[in-house]
Amino acid sequence: MRPLTRNTRDAGTTALLLLLLTHSAIESAEIRDRITPAQMRQRQATTTWKRTTTSADRDPRIKPPVNQSIIKESVIISDGHFWSLVPKKAILHISERQRRRLVDKPVGKLLPWKQFLGRNRSWLRTLEVDIPTAAGNTPISNDSESSWAKRDCIVVAVHRGGPISVKRSETEKPPATP
Repeated sequence: MRPLTRNTRDAGTTALLLLLLTHSAIESAEIRDRITPAQMRQRQATTTWKRTTTSADRDPRIKPPVNQSIIKESVIISDGHFWSLVPKKAILHISERQRRRLVDKPVGKLLPWKQFLGRNRSWLRTLEVDIPTAAGNTPISNDSESSWAKRDCIVVAVHRGGPISVKRSETEKPPATP
């Protein structure tokens, strides 16, 4: 017979401790009947919960946006089979050949940005920007812009991996989007 090794003793001790803890947890658990919807309404009526109000509830001048659409605020980039959305001002450069990838109506299946980017790395590039650059306080380097002109790609501004709009100064020329 083989002697017990340290690993088998530790495993046995661990199993015993788990068994004891589980047993005590089961004994202390209180089992209740399920509450009915009528009982729930009664309990809610008797509690003194405060309804939280927002500034829009208090101020009649503040109104929620009407007819706001994420599609209207975005550009649709498509590879013919899949598509994704990026904010309108997130596109920093578009080569002439890649303009066909910006479409008005989506075709295929919507993919989250990171998956779409992974599938289309051959023609889709990103430039990581910080918040001051996105706000327009810091310009994008001229070296970056001059290197894009030589490439057949679409360059999208991202912050922490997600597309972000970039406010460009008057001297910077934003690309034309559809």
